Amino acid sequence: MSGCPERELRSLQALGVRHHPLPGIGDLFEVDLEGGGALSVVQHRSGGRALMVRDGAACDAAVEVTQPEALALAALLTGTQIELTTSSHAS
Repeated sequence: MSGCPERELRSLQALGVRHHPLPGIGDLFEVDLEGGGALSVVQHRSGGRALMVRDGAACDAAVEVTQPEALALAALLTGTQIELTTSSHAS
């Protein structure tokens, strides 16, 4: 059984998100990109997340993201207004 409630799955599917349960691991969510390829998110049962981008059959890039990073990405992708401040730390 998937870790994602059926109601949430129906909402995601209406947005064009495909769901694939990963037994023993968690859930994989994929959305096709307009320019081709797909963006995927693996939600691990342990709470971790991985973000993957593919342009063909193989994964072109993958990165593990923490909960705070996932929240920051969600805010950026949904157009949340963010107040930028200068930092004394150089990147």
